[in-house]
Formats: sequence, structure tokens, C-alpha cells
Amino acid sequence: MCHGAALIGGPKLSGKDQWAPRIAQGYDKLVDHAIHGTRMMTAKGSNSGLSNEEVGSGAYIANEAGASFKAK
Repeated sequence: MCHGAALIGGPKLSGKDQWAPRIAQGYDKLVDHAIHGTRMMTAKGSNSGLSNEEVGSGAYIANEAGASFKAK
């Protein structure tokens, strides 16, 4: 929801230019931010019921913006 609408300053799902510097940090860093939160992004997107593996399987979000990550 947040990335679909670019809420609270997060990169919009389709915003390749916004995602490029984040993608450049690599899959592991993106997953770490998704699990633990970063800036105004909450840990696990405010869904504490998700396992770390489930969060990591969300590589499709970055892939929609130009990455070619495979979930680990």
C-alpha cells in the first residue's frame, strides 16, 4: 500500500528513478531495511506477523522498479 501510493516519502512502486539508488545497495540491504525499518518505514511494513523469510520473498517490489533480484 505505501509504495503503491508513495506514502510518507517512500519510493513509488513504479518509480524506477527513485528505486535505482536503493537497488544499487543490493538485495540484502533492501531486505534488512524491510525487516527492521528505515527512515519512516516501519519494520515489516507494520505487519509483525510476517517472518523474515516472507519479507525477503518480497523482492518483486524492487524487481517491478528494475531490479532482477531472486528471493533467497
